[in-house]
Amino acid sequence: MSTRKQMAEAARWFMELDRPDADPERFIEWQQWMRADTAHHAAYTVFERQMHLKIKQALLLPTAEEMAADDYDGSVPIEDWKSLPRTARRRSFVRFGIAAGIAALTLA
Repeated sequence: MSTRKQMAEAARWFMELDRPDADPERFIEWQQWMRADTAHHAAYTVFERQMHLKIKQALLLPTAEEMAADDYDGSVPIEDWKSLPRTARRRSFVRFGIAAGIAALTLA
């Protein structure tokens, strides 16, 4: 059996067993599939690790709403910016915008 096919089967098992209504009988079939070939176990382990990494990465990424609400402009180190009062943060953003506009005009 090819590695690609084993990974596809591992993915199918992972998705099927991750469902909230997963059938206990299918769990037993999955265990038998895992024991049938060490390559099955290896493929499932690799796929499971990849899925967990993707989930962790997704949890680290900001949502679209968080991105839209973020007014950090990169003009000061993030630790300094976090310690600024909210009004000073906005002034920093305005200053950065003005500086960027002047730089653009100068280049033009």
